[in-house]
Amino acid sequence: MLVDDITLSIIVSTYLVANTPNYLYQRLRQIPSVQSLATRIECQDMIGEFQKLTSKKPSSVEDISLAYAILAAITFLDYRKAIELFDVLDLSKLEWGRDFRDIYVKSSRIINFFNLQARLSTRQDIITTDSSTNTLLLKQLHNDRSET
Repeated sequence: MLVDDITLSIIVSTYLVANTPNYLYQRLRQIPSVQSLATRIECQDMIGEFQKLTSKKPSSVEDISLAYAILAAITFLDYRKAIELFDVLDLSKLEWGRDFRDIYVKSSRIINFFNLQARLSTRQDIITTDSSTNTLLLKQLHNDRSET
């Protein structure tokens, strides 16, 4: 079972009062049991549950609500994995299925991490004089190149 009876009633009531996809998306994401679905259930199982819930004709309010809860749970996964799942699922089976994907994409902040190695480059200049030509010589020690 995806969720317990109490959580199911919260998910269903959230779905029933939702008048916009954004409202449903935000409210479902606030339910702790929906958040935990992302860690409790494997991706393949989420796909299977979603397909099972959306393939029933006619779909019950509970089935539709749980299918939306699965979409909300997917948004807690890694961005790439979430997009892969959204692309695999037939989002057209739910009235606001594609909206959930669009809201997720628009509200996600992709963070790229780069591993940079710090390299300390020091330059030590030595100024010397050449008495035979009365000039100053600048010698850079890091590449041992003389300039006049």
